[in-house]
Amino acid sequence: MRDVTGIPDELLGVIARAIRLHVHSYCTSFGARLDALEKASAREPVVNVTSFPVKDHTEAIEGLRRTHEEHGRQAVEDRRALDRLVGAIDGIADRIKTLEKRDSVINVPSPPAKDHTEAIEGLRRAHEEHGRQTVENRRAIDHLQNGIDALGERLTERIRAIESRTIPVPKDGEPGRDAFEIDMLPVIDFARDYPRGTLAQHQGGIWRAHANTHGAHGWSCVVDGIASTRVTMDSERSFTVHIERSGGAHETATFALPVLIYRGVYQADETYRAGDVVTWAGSLWHCNATTDTRPDAGGDAWTLAAKRGRDGKDARMRVVGEAA
Repeated sequence: MRDVTGIPDELLGVIARAIRLHVHSYCTSFGARLDALEKASAREPVVNVTSFPVKDHTEAIEGLRRTHEEHGRQAVEDRRALDRLVGAIDGIADRIKTLEKRDSVINVPSPPAKDHTEAIEGLRRAHEEHGRQTVENRRAIDHLQNGIDALGERLTERIRAIESRTIPVPKDGEPGRDAFEIDMLPVIDFARDYPRGTLAQHQGGIWRAHANTHGAHGWSCVVDGIASTRVTMDSERSFTVHIERSGGAHETATFALPVLIYRGVYQADETYRAGDVVTWAGSLWHCNATTDTRPDAGGDAWTLAAKRGRDGKDARMRVVGEAA
């Protein structure tokens, strides 16, 4: 580069600031694009080419192709930006030469201009590194595409092998026995041993020998019937039904009957239940539900069963045998 000692300091300062702005702007955009490329590479899915079955990777392949095309467009834009920066620097150099020719007559001493060769070389090296990174990305994409193609071929081969297999035709089983042909013993004699599969009646149910029996061992209840029933009286109206199942289970059910029971004259401190009958005010009353109210208090708890009659007249007394 030529001597620019004849250029004024103010003009050299303007030129230096313009160069710094261009270089800083390009380096910033170049770093941002490199970060975007690293993030995009980190987001690329890794395909396990040994797994089976395999999902459809068409969308992943299309996404990788679009990313590769985007990388190519960014590389072209980076080259254009670098060319514009180099052209701008060359234009600045031409302007400096023009200023040198214009001010050669004045010969004004000025400080020596800075050499920007290192900055330009750094930018060129960064551009070359970006190109190498783009080539590596393209190779990785090609490698992934080859793996996916190989996986697709393996999957196609397996599908063809599965389709070529002969499906066995199912066969009918042996016909079962009719219910009338099944023999069932009327009772079980636990002193004897029975073979597996024997059916017998026992305690109101049907039992089957699930193994060769020995006494009571080996039997299982297949139809749970009722072995016995009994009814117990718990109170004046409450009864309980006890049911013994064939398999040994015990069931109970309790119920009450509202039978009529005469409780005498009504007592105010007693509680009466449905079916109780009391005498009150000369009348007979029937209790419909559990209550402690008086029979003539109104409501649905009591019903008048027999109403009190009128008082009779006094009888005339006479002596037997007396003359009329």
